[in-house]
Amino acid sequence: MKRVRAVQQDGLFLKSPLLRHKPQGGILLTVLLLVFLFSFLFEVVLEDYRIAGQFTKKTSNYYLAKTMASMFLLEVKEDQTKKSGQQKFSSGILYYEYQEDSIMFTVKLDNQVITFHEKTPVKQHKESKQQFVKRVSNFFEKD
Repeated sequence: MKRVRAVQQDGLFLKSPLLRHKPQGGILLTVLLLVFLFSFLFEVVLEDYRIAGQFTKKTSNYYLAKTMASMFLLEVKEDQTKKSGQQKFSSGILYYEYQEDSIMFTVKLDNQVITFHEKTPVKQHKESKQQFVKRVSNFFEKD
């Protein structure tokens, strides 16, 4: 068997022992890698879409619960004697419980439960009125 030496002419090899035969191989590995890459990208896009949808739903439920609590606080009477109770709205149920200086709200909306505390505005409003009357009467008594 005669060995062929590669002769370089202008940076090119004229005869190479490695390129004597045509390369044989399939495209199976390349196709499998492309399928894996596209399926991974598709999964990432679907997961991002699902997470964005959950975030939107939970955010809208949070603001709906805050709106329900605000509506409840607007309807609260100063002489309310019930320490806890519930109020039904068209989109869910609001449970409330008076504590020392706040109200604990629990809102049930679409299989989601949201709990938060609000300071009682009724006591603050009464105290500020009394303080205002004292301040005004003290102002006129000084003269």
